[in-house]
Amino acid sequence: MSKKKKGRRGRRRVSPRTPPKKREVRLKKVRDHPWLIVGVSAGILLSAVYSVSLFSPTLIAHENSILRLPVLSHVGNVPHILSRDFLLFSSGQFRPLSYALVAIVRTFVAPENLLFWHVWLLAFHIVNTLLVFAIARHFSQRLAVTLTAAAVFGLHPLCTVIVNDINQFYMLLGLTLSLGSFKAYLSFSRNGSKTLYSVAVGLFALAILTARPAVCLGLVLLAYELLHERCGLKRVLLRLFPFALAPLLLLPLWVWHAPHPIHYKYVAMHEGSFWHGLFSVTGATGQYGGGLVLTRGIPVALHETVARIFRWDNAKFLFWGGVNLVLIVGAAFALARRQWAALGVLLIFIVMIPYASVAYNRVVDYVSWSYLYFPLVGLALFVGGLYEILLRVRARHLRVGFRVAFLAICLFLAGRSVRLNLYARSPLAYWSHVHRLNEDSQTVPYEVGKAYLSQGQLPDALHWFFAPMVRDLKYPCLAMARYYYREGNPLASAIHLRFGSIEQRTGLILEDYCEMAGDLLLAAGALDHAEENFGKILMVDPFNTGAMMKLARVWFLKGFVGEAHRMMKRARALAPNDKEVSRIQGEFREKERAWQENPQPLRITPPRPDWLRYVLTEMRRPSLRPGIVALSDTADPNDGVIQLEATISLLEDKKYKAAASKARMALYGLSGNAYACAAACRAFALAGDVKQAIQIGIHAVSLDSKSDLAWTSLSLALALEDKPDAATQEFVKAVTQHPVAKSVFYYNLALQKKRIG
Repeated sequence: MSKKKKGRRGRRRVSPRTPPKKREVRLKKVRDHPWLIVGVSAGILLSAVYSVSLFSPTLIAHENSILRLPVLSHVGNVPHILSRDFLLFSSGQFRPLSYALVAIVRTFVAPENLLFWHVWLLAFHIVNTLLVFAIARHFSQRLAVTLTAAAVFGLHPLCTVIVNDINQFYMLLGLTLSLGSFKAYLSFSRNGSKTLYSVAVGLFALAILTARPAVCLGLVLLAYELLHERCGLKRVLLRLFPFALAPLLLLPLWVWHAPHPIHYKYVAMHEGSFWHGLFSVTGATGQYGGGLVLTRGIPVALHETVARIFRWDNAKFLFWGGVNLVLIVGAAFALARRQWAALGVLLIFIVMIPYASVAYNRVVDYVSWSYLYFPLVGLALFVGGLYEILLRVRARHLRVGFRVAFLAICLFLAGRSVRLNLYARSPLAYWSHVHRLNEDSQTVPYEVGKAYLSQGQLPDALHWFFAPMVRDLKYPCLAMARYYYREGNPLASAIHLRFGSIEQRTGLILEDYCEMAGDLLLAAGALDHAEENFGKILMVDPFNTGAMMKLARVWFLKGFVGEAHRMMKRARALAPNDKEVSRIQGEFREKERAWQENPQPLRITPPRPDWLRYVLTEMRRPSLRPGIVALSDTADPNDGVIQLEATISLLEDKKYKAAASKARMALYGLSGNAYACAAACRAFALAGDVKQAIQIGIHAVSLDSKSDLAWTSLSLALALEDKPDAATQEFVKAVTQHPVAKSVFYYNLALQKKRIG
């Protein structure tokens, strides 16, 4: 070998170190640009998880969607959103900011654009995931730890309840503002920037105008400063003073700025209801924990499954109260030792405070999966902090095992989310899944029945609407009244309308009932009564453009053309882009033009007096009863309401055998309704089947012990019993248990005494 070659080889040996490996280069790029990598990854991964439901109308285009509210159809309606009247549509709670933002967007985007609204919700969820990553990165520089925390939050199946439902947008936006404020404050506590502090306070003020759990951010920051940072109490109080002052300034709006109780139905109040909420929410800890940790029970209606606890000595309350106390105290000690995973545990409990009282959270669903969207941030921080602790072990094979385990957890969460999104693709699949989770649900039969009815499958819809487990028939009856109205069957529509009106009507329930009654009366030509019902709607809901248009139609038919046009102008101002308003205006112009060309008096055929009296007062005149019975013979056998109405009509005509036959058909689906059982008891008793009458009567009383009809029918059946001594004892027992109806029992007891001499 030549000297020249040896020299070259020697120079190679003393040359600078070789270039780093490709893997090290990639890792360096990730460390240098974590936000870009995480943002792109979160967008791609979450888009893939939620892609299967991007065109789903289940929780976007349903009848109670906020996108259907006329007041949210235009940016000019934002002042109305700040008014007391709008609280009817926000669960009676003052949280206007998210609705104002929806109104601004709705100015340019139609509610039928399902893809846009799904992407809109998903975009906020992606932003929240990135903010969780940023907060975790404040506590740890390990990229694997912060990515795991963000993945647990973003991929958790509980988020499908929020991200697929436009009515939960206030939760998404509220968490975005809260996490932004939290992150800004954490950055301020590290570098002391006054600008970041101002941003934190400003975002917090916006957050409490969006969602109530944001109020608890001050308590989370207090725990962070006192326990984790160990700052002085005076310094902490000065820093957190704005976080305490802002909720106090807003407190009057939360407490007194509420819908009138006549116009809105709150959760049933009981003695000591404040503590009832605390007891019940604490007792629901097991179900909440099962949903957060094990993803079980999602998306069942929690208020139908959670035990209602009214006493502090309840075993479930004491057990879960003790568990919660141990977790809170343990987390406080761990946070004092600078274990940031404990901050996640404290956050889970702190942000649930606004839901611990039904006196403060007065909605019917005072427990809900949607309330756990804020606590999910605490779970993500806890998992991230726990992962960092486990990665500190020295054994390499254990660290590899922990990485595999946490990766498996993220994959499990992603799989569960995809599965729930697949269920959400159609209302029937979604509510059928909820039914499998809770077969005793009162929400599911109505929703599944609506899904079948929209597909034209009447027998299946009736099977669900009037199933034995259904207790409240208001909404199924309203749905069937609308169906028969569209089918051109006014008598069947009136029967369902009247039966549904037996239940108490308040607020939006009153609005639904009056709308159906007004439509039915308008179609029948009873203009004065239709006008009355549409007027009632506008007294409760001054933003209902549908009622405005129908009232304008009534006035137009009655000859009040100027008033009709003024009402249409008011509707147009609320919903400038409403296609229905444009259609009605065009119809008015055509009728006016036709009248000008050929002026003729408008003739309106009034309805039959017996039908009108039945719709207005529920009185069944003798001329109407044969029509009801004939309708029951041709109607679907699963329609228990029509069969029950035929039973009552036959009883009034004293055709007891036929009434008993109809009662058996009615009980096929209405065996869980006290009114139906009481009517059937009377029919069986008068038809001679006393034993079955007593059995059904006792069942009716057990369903509703306050029903006078149930007690009256049972006493009648007992009066016809062949065993007079046993009947007398039952009479005395019944009077003792139900003294309000004692006059009825004494009357029937006198009949029994007379019968036995």
